[in-house]
Amino acid sequence: MLMTEHRHCLGVLPEGDIDFSIRWACIRKAFTQRWLAVGDKKGSRSES
Repeated sequence: MLMTEHRHCLGVLPEGDIDFSIRWACIRKAFTQRWLAVGDKKGSRSES
């Protein structure tokens, strides 16, 4: 199950990286592209 609006992350940003919102946008984009590449459909939901 993928909960698109629910994320937990613990990490260290590169020194001098102050643009948190762009960093997360890049992470979300890369994750979504990989998720779709393995066969899941955008917007798919479980039956529960």
